[in-house]
Amino acid sequence: MIEWEFGPADVAGLRFAHSPMAEVVASVFALRGEGGPHESWRRRVAPELSRWPTFRAVLCGPLGYAPDFLTPPPRTGRPGLADELAEVAATPLDIVAAQVTAGWAGHPPPPEIDRFGRDPAAALARLGAEIRAYSTVAIRPWWPRLRAAAATAARTYSLRPHPP
Repeated sequence: MIEWEFGPADVAGLRFAHSPMAEVVASVFALRGEGGPHESWRRRVAPELSRWPTFRAVLCGPLGYAPDFLTPPPRTGRPGLADELAEVAATPLDIVAAQVTAGWAGHPPPPEIDRFGRDPAAALARLGAEIRAYSTVAIRPWWPRLRAAAATAARTYSLRPHPP
């Protein structure tokens, strides 16, 4: 069994938020699955991945790793994609390069990953543009339903009685 311990500072930092970038990253993990409730969505989105080679290389690499800088802690309960992409773009470039290349450790990286070592600013800008384009196809059509589900979950969990 896993047991987590939280101190006062941890609890003070908890908040309910619905992050577009977290949805982008989670959607890539959903693309890796088979069957289940996401199958029709997967059939529509998976063939489009070739349009976004940097996105695909960063998030669909051989280790199944998603760089942490892609999911910054939301500053509000309902951030927009543009707000979160601005946070991603502000990540120090050495962190970007290290986290992106970590997803390919022990494997020969494609040119899209090598670009993060040579010109991380340009590679990060390209990744941001591709995330925006991917989100338009893979997330935006379902965004109202995703937002409603997140709002319901936040209300449900915030109304639960707390254990003594």
